[in-house]
Amino acid sequence: MGYVKDIKDLKIDASLGKEERILSYLEQMENPYEYQDGDTRVRIRFSDTEKTLTDQLISYISEKQSYDGKIGNRKTVDVFSDN
Repeated sequence: MGYVKDIKDLKIDASLGKEERILSYLEQMENPYEYQDGDTRVRIRFSDTEKTLTDQLISYISEKQSYDGKIGNRKTVDVFSDN
């Protein structure tokens, strides 16, 4: 995996209008679908499914809790469906 921007390095001018803030975010991030948030690498992907993001997050959290802390020290989290 190569270098990606850290979202914490963004500088968004709150005095700008909504569209200008969105454009500023997109220009600074370079790739809004993959970025760092501190120690966590975030990758956003979409799949053809009826499940919502909320459904996927609930499923992910439930699975993580069922491992009873045996996941290890994983730094990258993918939330998507292969269905």
